[in-house]
Amino acid sequence: MQVWAIIVALLAPVSTMGQLPATGPPSPTVQVYERARPVPPTIKARAAIVLDLDTGSTLYQLDPHGRHAPASLTKVVTALVALDHLGLDQVVTVPASINQLPWDSTRMGLRVGERVSVRELMDGLFLNSGNDAAITLSEAATPRATFIGLMNAKAAALGMVDSHFVNPIGLDDPGHVTSAADLAKAAIELETRFPMVAAIATAPSLTLAATATHHAYNLLQPQPADSDLSRRDRSQNRVDRAGGRVPDRHGHQGWPPPAGDRAGIAAHLRRGRRAAGLRLRQRLIAAGRW
Repeated sequence: MQVWAIIVALLAPVSTMGQLPATGPPSPTVQVYERARPVPPTIKARAAIVLDLDTGSTLYQLDPHGRHAPASLTKVVTALVALDHLGLDQVVTVPASINQLPWDSTRMGLRVGERVSVRELMDGLFLNSGNDAAITLSEAATPRATFIGLMNAKAAALGMVDSHFVNPIGLDDPGHVTSAADLAKAAIELETRFPMVAAIATAPSLTLAATATHHAYNLLQPQPADSDLSRRDRSQNRVDRAGGRVPDRHGHQGWPPPAGDRAGIAAHLRRGRRAAGLRLRQRLIAAGRW
């Protein structure tokens, strides 16, 4: 009996401890967070790449080495080669070859024979994707064929292994290709060597100096982005010297006015975009094609 009493006495404190009121601060609640997986962006481009320039790591890529027509992104390499030979404050003459551009080319608004600075041409090259600015830069630096060779040499020097260029503008050609990875290398080179020009390329608009008087500046407006189609994927509605329809890069004929029917062409242009049609007519007259 005494043995059982001792056992009960020893166990009693243990059995009653659970009934004592809690003392001290409550235990902190532990919350477990799970890192969410990054969701890849939804894009309509056929190729893309996002780089972390501080670490050199690739954050996102989509067909980074696929060879595609670069369109006006060609002008990044055009600027690099031009700036190897021309100073920003150097003044050059606009060549007559700008009149040989396709009528639907994006333009800075240059006039043959006028004198403009390389800095002004960079404004037009990047802000309005001016094909006339690209031609003027290339021919001011070297003869056209030499310039194109220098573009390919520049690409090789930068390790742009997927690239080959045949013009300084970006006009479609089977031999005119590059990749997202290569364009990233060209953009990094522009930012590193010519940060002032890279700033022009990324500017949403242009702030004119009080002394700016060049007529082309009135035309330098940022082009609205099309969320569904790039400019090079739209029907271009080009016409040849005889007034016939030139197929776009997909072989589409679009509207087919009879060959030589200038009135039909002019009427088409006036529908929905009268102002654009008038500007086109003025350019064709200036070029001796109307």
